[in-house]
Amino acid sequence: MIRTIVFAGVALIASCAALGQSASALPEFEVASVRSARPLTGNDIGVSMGRSPGRVTYTNVTLKNVIMTAYGVKAYQISGPDWLNNERYDIVAKLPDGAPKDQIPLMLQRLLLERFRLSLHREKKELSVYALMIGKDGPKLQKADGGGGTLRRGRGHLEAQMMSISGLANALSGVVDRVVLDMTELKGRYNFSLEWTEEGEAGAGSDNPPLRSGPAIFTALQEQLGLKLQARKALVEIIIIDRAQKVPTDN
Repeated sequence: MIRTIVFAGVALIASCAALGQSASALPEFEVASVRSARPLTGNDIGVSMGRSPGRVTYTNVTLKNVIMTAYGVKAYQISGPDWLNNERYDIVAKLPDGAPKDQIPLMLQRLLLERFRLSLHREKKELSVYALMIGKDGPKLQKADGGGGTLRRGRGHLEAQMMSISGLANALSGVVDRVVLDMTELKGRYNFSLEWTEEGEAGAGSDNPPLRSGPAIFTALQEQLGLKLQARKALVEIIIIDRAQKVPTDN
């Protein structure tokens, strides 16, 4: 199955200072509904996170999904109980008239504090990571114009339109066994396609025949995009979840 992920054109960057603030010090939605999501059936699409004028609508999201948006972090930067990845919620919130979009993360922080009794702190930890870097022969990328981007990812396949390299690094973090950090210094957005053979797809004795024959992800990056992954250690800021409740408080 191929999953489609749509990235917003404007990054939602949360204020680090808000970690130490009380809920009352943060801007709030005019009204917000937070409910446990119904169980998915085989025909359901899955997670949806979108905005329409004056409204934020999240469907079947995990609490980790919301924390990522509220605090401007990636999934690997959140450490907490396993249920953060499993319990799912539907959230519909109305913005106050005239509220700027850059206040949405702070409003989400307040919602998390009030409805989920969220408590957290930041730490820096040294992790084994991959640095995404430019290969020896230079990048092989098609420059694209536009704000937002679309990423389609399946088994051994990744196709992007108007995607930043940091978006590619984030996607690769879900493919390889470590966090991938963008260290290319490449700006702007690009169109690209990447195909590789995942470990376990091919080889004698495999229960599942390969979907395609091709290079490993490391070789594919070099040959198809002119990029490379280099193993290294890096200090990464982590958000530690100290407390959160599964059942949101009444709307």
